[in-house]
Formats: sequence, C-alpha cells, structure tokens
Amino acid sequence: MDAEDARLLTEGSGPRWRRLDRDERRAQILVCARDLFTEHGYADVSMERIATCAGVRRGLLHHYFGNKHDLYVEVIRDLLLGFGELMDEPDDGGDGPPDLGGPDLERFVAHQVRRWLDIVEENAAVWLALVDAQSVGRDPEVISLRERARGAMVEGVIAKLGIPVEGPHVRVVLRTYGGLADVAAREWLHEALDRPQIEALLTTTLVAMVRDVLPAVGAARTRPDAAAEQTRRTRKAIR
Repeated sequence: MDAEDARLLTEGSGPRWRRLDRDERRAQILVCARDLFTEHGYADVSMERIATCAGVRRGLLHHYFGNKHDLYVEVIRDLLLGFGELMDEPDDGGDGPPDLGGPDLERFVAHQVRRWLDIVEENAAVWLALVDAQSVGRDPEVISLRERARGAMVEGVIAKLGIPVEGPHVRVVLRTYGGLADVAAREWLHEALDRPQIEALLTTTLVAMVRDVLPAVGAARTRPDAAAEQTRRTRKAIR
C-alpha cells in the first residue's frame, strides 16, 4: 500500500495501517505545512520537505494544492478557520454575552484574549505573515485574507460581547482595536512584551473601548445637517 493511501498507527500490540480519505490526507498535509512554515518561515520550506513530513509523494501536494504559494495560502486560510471556530465556541457557563456595565466584563474579555493569544502563539510565523503580508511579497491574496479576518474579528467581538451596533462608528472603533491587537501581538512575539503584559494590554483596552470609547464616539457624532455642511466645505477647499 502506498504511503499516500495509508499511515502507520502504533496502537495495540503491533503496527496497523488505515487508509486515509481525501479530507484526512489533506488535513494531514496542512498540519505538516503549518508546523514547518511556523518553525522555519516560508522561504526556508520546500514542497519536498512538506511531502516528507506528511509521508506523501511531492506530486500529491501539487495535485491537492498546486504550488507552494497556493499551499501557503491554504495554511493561512486554515488558521483563520481556527480563529472563526474560536469565536463560535460556547463560553464557560453558557450564559451568553456579559453585562457590558457589570463586573464580569473584564473576566469575560480576559478569557477571550487568552484563547486568541494561544492560537497566535501556536502559529506564530504564519500569523505574522498574515498580519504583515510580506513573507510572500505582499501577496494580494494574503492581504485579502487579512482584511477578511479583521472584518470577521470585528463581527465576532460584537456577537461575543453583545455590543449594540448603533452606528458605523462601532465597527470603526473595533477595527481600531484589531489594529492595536495586531501590533501588540507582533511586539509580544518579538519579545518586547511578556505574556502577562500583552494580556493586560489587550484586556484593559477592549474593556475601556466598550465602556468608555464607544459611548464617547457615538455621543460626539456631528448632527447630519452640520456634517453635510462640513463635507461641502471640505470638498470646496480641495478644489
């Protein structure tokens, strides 16, 4: 039996082979590729090395994923699915979103921050490539995935915390937090911050944004008639 069609299991008293279906084999390749990219970076990992790790022929990698770039994009997409599953998982207690003005908000946010950081830490190099979009030459497909990820993060925070969307400023503020989280996590991975520091930074910042910044930005909104006049003046000045 070819290596592509089976893997050796060491359970029990002796070796046993089990056929891998297409989805299992594909998942196995993605795990190997993610681990190698995370440990060594995109440039230092070859398709041959990934094939050896996964126990398959190189031709099978090309059959499933095309070239190394396409496989790398799939690894990033798979990582984003992990973040999506994190947002979909029920929280401990199962009582739904916290009271935004209550004492449990900080505990709830701290728990979500720790779970997010765990995934980032486990996939550091791939996550950095997603954030920076530089490891594959500022690839437009990776940049597109990054922007979709940021949008999904905003929607996930809104759903998890039960934040009322009372205007476009809500998503703008939360995207601002997402940018801060990206920068802070990058600094943490480069050891400018330790784990307790970044947990404190991301937790207290999000709590402050929910309790103080969102209401302040919403209340500061210009009246529609005044906003229209300001837009008219700005356009006239540009001309």
